[in-house]
Amino acid sequence: MQTNTEFPHVEVPDLTDEDRARIDALREEMDWYNRTKYGFLRALLLKGTKPFTGVAKPAKKPTKHQRHMASVKARSAYLKSVA
Repeated sequence: MQTNTEFPHVEVPDLTDEDRARIDALREEMDWYNRTKYGFLRALLLKGTKPFTGVAKPAKKPTKHQRHMASVKARSAYLKSVA
């Protein structure tokens, strides 16, 4: 259920074109703000979805096997360069 929070459109007399343009720009910005805010909140509240919040997972630590294989490769490269 969504309530209508918009104000009725009222025309203020004796506005310059510059003032009208500024009012229109502000109205567009507020519409964008409301759309993105409600869209993000809706995505957070949906079950089974994980929205991207800008936080990356930390890199995983290599396993013992991967560490061993890396040291074997490094040792082999060193011995090739020395010989």
